[in-house]
This record gives sequence, C-alpha cells and structure tokens, in this order.
Amino acid sequence: MTEVVAANYGISLPLLGVCAFYFTMRYGAMRVFSGLFLASAVLDGVWMHRFPSRFAAVLVILLLSGTWRKYGDLGSWLSLLVSGFCIGILSWMSLLLGMLASSGHAMTWMAAVRPLPGQMLAALLLTPLIAFLLNFLLRRRVAWLSEQSDDKE
Repeated sequence: MTEVVAANYGISLPLLGVCAFYFTMRYGAMRVFSGLFLASAVLDGVWMHRFPSRFAAVLVILLLSGTWRKYGDLGSWLSLLVSGFCIGILSWMSLLLGMLASSGHAMTWMAAVRPLPGQMLAALLLTPLIAFLLNFLLRRRVAWLSEQSDDKE
C-alpha cells in the first residue's frame, strides 16, 4: 500500500523487493512465496501492467536471497548495502520492463534511466533500515513471549 501511495506522488520505492529479500532471508522462499506472489499480483494489477514485471522481479529476488541466505548476513551493514544495490538494480529493471511492455514503442534513453537513481537510493537506504527494524521488533516479540510463558508457569 505504501508503494502505491508513494507512486501517486511520483516517488518510486522498491518496498516489495526489500521486503521480499528480508522475509526470504529470515524464513525461506517456500514459506513466503504465496504472500509475495499475491502482493506482486496486486501491484501489477493496480498499475495494469501487461507484463507482470513485479512478479518477475520478486522471482529473481527470491533466487538472489536464496543464494544470499547461504553466504550473506542480515546483521552486517556491508552485506545489506550490497543486497540493497542488487535489489535497486532489479527493481529498476522491473520498472523498465513494465514501461517497455506497456508502451508498445521505443523509449528514449532518458526515460529509461530516469528512475534508476531513485530506485538505487531507496533500496540502499531501505534494505538495512527495514532489516534492522524488523530484527529489533522480532527480538522484542520473542522476549515478550518468553516473559508470558514464564508468568504462566
């Protein structure tokens, strides 16, 4: 929803890609695939894309995060910045695919490159921010649940 509201003001945020990366890193691709499929279908439907570009980006991000899960780290700033860079590039490529498929004609170079800096900056900032925020909230939730179970005993 935030991505749609921001797009109405001309701001392109790669929130679906960042959240897809985080939740796949945390829980695995099989657990989050159906939710990500539904979210990408809704976003493609809202913007009435002829080609499901968000879904294609989510599939590539699922493959990336599956590999990243073996070698990367959610607690390292450098690891999250590199993954944010990759997510920014993939989000830009999905935007470009969506524009190319929906326009039906050749695009100018400037129209194709214009969303790239915004996608890159947003992904580089949002990936570590969302990862650390969700890890913090998850730790608080686990601590609260352990306190609740200790009180019952």
